Amino acid sequence: MTDRAKNYGDNPAFPTGHLKAGDYQGMTRRDLIAAMVLNGYMIGYASEIEIDFKYATRKSVMLTDYLLEELVKTDKTE
Repeated sequence: MTDRAKNYGDNPAFPTGHLKAGDYQGMTRRDLIAAMVLNGYMIGYASEIEIDFKYATRKSVMLTDYLLEELVKTDKTE
């Protein structure tokens, strides 16, 4: 993951005012996106009896990092 994507993902998911980086607590954008990706991934396997959670989690993080890379390509704030 590029530094720019990492910085983008490390920003707060639910900012509450003008805080400097590191001054907030709670979910980051990366945390939120990964949780949503994992949720969608798990819904796709809802009818499966056995789910490989380790694989699903790794895949969700990989997809999250890919999405962050794509998001920074279109981010006009910098």
